[in-house]
Amino acid sequence: MNKQKIGWRYFLICAVVFSFSIVGGWLTTADLGSIKTALNNAIPFAGQLQYLSPAAIFLLIFINNILKSFFVILLGMFLGFLPLYSLYVNGYLIGILGSYLGRAISLKLFLASVVPHGVIEIIALIMASSYGLWLGVKLIRRIIYKEPFGPNLKYALAVYLRRVVPLLLFAAIIEAFFTPLVISWVK
Repeated sequence: MNKQKIGWRYFLICAVVFSFSIVGGWLTTADLGSIKTALNNAIPFAGQLQYLSPAAIFLLIFINNILKSFFVILLGMFLGFLPLYSLYVNGYLIGILGSYLGRAISLKLFLASVVPHGVIEIIALIMASSYGLWLGVKLIRRIIYKEPFGPNLKYALAVYLRRVVPLLLFAAIIEAFFTPLVISWVK
């Protein structure tokens, strides 16, 4: 069986969950205090980023993203709850931020701050989540049908190293070094 086709099926499921959560966040009316609280809970170091060099920001973002995506894949073995929850929370926060900042400041400024790196980062997050969800299904099949699980785990981790990590590296470089430039051009 072609594992890539299986991964794409789960990729589509995860992309749909992520998309609906963005819409849900966008439709939520939130005040600035709620947004700050949600961001501080989701990204504890967000308030400190303005004091760091671009290189430090890059390392912080990259390490944070590779660790979270790694755990999304591994912990997806538990019925896929964590990958779907992670997608939901991330999409919902993007929706809330986009809605609020689009109304309060500028939708163009919000898009300039998210799109350059976000497209790549979101693809990596959805890819990691899809393989976490896939591993959850494979673990259930292991328990019920006694199918081998080790090769599937090895394959998912190989995808993580060959595809997810490079995408997150590229996204972190863009976010730390180029997104601030794009934002300054849009202001």
